[in-house]
Amino acid sequence: MYTHTHRRLLGMGLIVALLLGAGGGVAAQGQVKIVGVILSVKHRPGPSGNFVVSKVGALLPAGSRVQTGARSKCALKFPNGGVIRMGERSDLVIQSPSDTSMKLSSGQLWAKVVAGTTAQVEGSYGVAVVKGTEWTFDGTAITCYDGIVSYQTAAGSTDVPAGYKGIADANGNVERKPAPGRAYPGGDLIQWFGGMPTGVSVQTTPGSAPGAERKEMDAPIDRTISAAVTPGAGNLNVIVQGLNVDTVAARERVAVMADPSRADATWGFFPGIDPNTLAPLSISRPTAALGSLSSAPFGQAPGLPDKRTFFGPYTPADAFGYISDTGGTAGLRVRPHAVWGPVYLEVGATARLSEWYGDGVDVTEAFASYRDDWGDVTVGRQRFLEGPVNNSRLGSLLSYDTGDAVRVQTHFGKVGVDAAYVQKMAPILGPTARGWYGRLECPVLDGMAGVNLATNDNAGGDLGYSLDLGVPVVKGTLDLYGEFGVDPFNRTLYTVGAYFPSLYQSQDIDLFIEFARREQLPSLGSLRLYKHFNEDLTAVLSLDQASGDSLHMGAGVIWRFGD
Repeated sequence: MYTHTHRRLLGMGLIVALLLGAGGGVAAQGQVKIVGVILSVKHRPGPSGNFVVSKVGALLPAGSRVQTGARSKCALKFPNGGVIRMGERSDLVIQSPSDTSMKLSSGQLWAKVVAGTTAQVEGSYGVAVVKGTEWTFDGTAITCYDGIVSYQTAAGSTDVPAGYKGIADANGNVERKPAPGRAYPGGDLIQWFGGMPTGVSVQTTPGSAPGAERKEMDAPIDRTISAAVTPGAGNLNVIVQGLNVDTVAARERVAVMADPSRADATWGFFPGIDPNTLAPLSISRPTAALGSLSSAPFGQAPGLPDKRTFFGPYTPADAFGYISDTGGTAGLRVRPHAVWGPVYLEVGATARLSEWYGDGVDVTEAFASYRDDWGDVTVGRQRFLEGPVNNSRLGSLLSYDTGDAVRVQTHFGKVGVDAAYVQKMAPILGPTARGWYGRLECPVLDGMAGVNLATNDNAGGDLGYSLDLGVPVVKGTLDLYGEFGVDPFNRTLYTVGAYFPSLYQSQDIDLFIEFARREQLPSLGSLRLYKHFNEDLTAVLSLDQASGDSLHMGAGVIWRFGD
């Protein structure tokens, strides 16, 4: 009797548990899931209540609201498998998870809707209805990369086919125009919705995709600072690269350059980076002819669909100036770029007036990059900006940030792979050093970790290596980062640094403090403070002091304009 009753109760308990589990599964299936977080993201679970810091795995029922901060991103997965990625400073309300319906108040979305399903996004002037396609939307303009989008406004419904952008005005009128392909929205090499593998949380700026974007944007002023704090340095960095430091004579030459008390010292103040290599970039403002070229149909027939494959040239420009206790410089950088099918093309140059390294023009970028779902292949003069180190290359395995190279970048799950053969290191100056470069990186502890390998033919084929890491020790308040290794000349090197993310989120200020050292060279303490007044204007303050030298202070500004 007891055994029979016991079995019945046990069976009923199992049935209840299964029903509860099924009910829980249904509830989970009817909610949106956060599957990726970059930097500052918060959400309100449901139509009311308080916002909380977003974490990967959080579930969002109908009425939930998600907000991203500056340089931040968030990836959402809907019950039907569709994926939405939010760009920085975006504000999204999830109206219905099961219908993939949402409202975008500000910011940008990238989405991939599963074939056979439909999504709706309410924007400023209308509702975009999409079926099984890939698209981006900023509240007024929607770009379709596959399939077709129905843009429904007060003026009616307008179909936006693949390869087109539909832009709505306050009256609901939608203008259709050809748009670049999926790989390069807006013609930009760095995708605002990229750098976010599924299931990843990254809470640190140094070493992550947002950190690389910052370096890219502020490259002209950064390179000017590097030159400014090296008065009369000549070509120390390349000379050191080319030395065989295993010989007594070579060690003596390094000692002479690295000792400011020596009368024959030629280095002055060494920040660990070649001033000529890091000279500012530019050309000049595009002419009216270029402007007309950018809007020309290139012989294509009018009407839809359009067979256009070339977009551009886009012509962003940077005017910059910098002054320190040792002199000043000013310049203009322009980097015309275009999209040709899956290929991105860019040429960059800088016209400069400088007390440190003379007046002139340098071609600092000239490359083509082929992008596909699996990754990029880039050929030509390009930038190497990976890793968390920001202020100086003294304590970094790569002592150059520009090279003539053939390069492949891809991902395997959460692991990023970067490999290149560099035909010319520091090509602006013209040294003959060349070698191989490789990097693996992956998310670790809400930060990013990397392993770097590099050779230099002047080092006789020896292999250099380093490990780097950037982690949020106090999330949203303090990031610590560093790189530690041995260069191809068997010199130990390291950099330790601190970054303060709360300053950027609240005041649009980037602050980096670093200490760097490379064996046989003077160590360097440095501070970089960038104040971003808006997307076009940035001011910078720099403090640098090498061992045995006085403190050097400087200030500069960079103004961005053009397409």
